[in-house]
Amino acid sequence: MKDGASIIKVQKHFIKDSPDYDIEDFFNYPYSDKLSLDSEHSITLEGQVVAIADEIAQRALDIDDAFKSGKINHDTFYKLCDFRSKPELIEIDKEIKKDMNKSENGNLLIDYNDMYRAQLCSKIISYFIDDVVNTFKSNRHPELFNQKEHKWTKKVIHFSETAMRINDILDNMIKQLVLNSAEV
Repeated sequence: MKDGASIIKVQKHFIKDSPDYDIEDFFNYPYSDKLSLDSEHSITLEGQVVAIADEIAQRALDIDDAFKSGKINHDTFYKLCDFRSKPELIEIDKEIKKDMNKSENGNLLIDYNDMYRAQLCSKIISYFIDDVVNTFKSNRHPELFNQKEHKWTKKVIHFSETAMRINDILDNMIKQLVLNSAEV
């Protein structure tokens, strides 16, 4: 379970299962039974976008922090992600190196690791956003939207299987090197 999802579950648990509070205490809403608190995903498109945007931002911030702390550099990132089996990461790495080669021509004061970090975070965010948009385009079937209750019956804003695998790889790498380190 992702961190954002666990926070939502805690909130739902607190609201629904707390003996001292009633759901009506939290909402000035006459139709609180329509909130679908039992749903595993947000029933609104906006809520699903917020959840995936949070996941993307968290991943980029984690990578940024890992590079800034010195826990990861280009070489360790390349090895840990096992780029050979991840064509998407190979493509991102190639794009970054191409951009950096253009910038390095005539500029002797470039910090390679810092420039790689900034480009990597930007490219990973772009990759995930493009993936989510394309996944949504292929998942937005009219029958998944309940017109009567104005809610999505299925999660339609999410990573593709490939992007989810890459996100998991990055998440595990961050947990190994950064979150489990004594400095953090």
